Amino acid sequence: MGVLVAALTAWGLIALRGLPVELMPNAASETVTVSVAVRGGMAPTDVETLIVRPLESALGDLPRLKSLFPTPRKTGARSRWISTPAWT
Repeated sequence: MGVLVAALTAWGLIALRGLPVELMPNAASETVTVSVAVRGGMAPTDVETLIVRPLESALGDLPRLKSLFPTPRKTGARSRWISTPAWT
């Protein structure tokens, strides 16, 4: 059993080295998602006032920030931060 696992692992590593660059994922931006949950729910306006705006203020000062997409919900909020990569 161990020999089979070793053989399949070796075959996978060899196949991975042969992949052309076009099949690799495009890493043109970095994405971070911040989620805040609220127990019991809140009104969407309260979520925006008490969670989303302070979160935008805190994340808005991050370096290399490209865009910020907040999503308020009655159960909490989610904010997606997209930045330019460090190597560009």
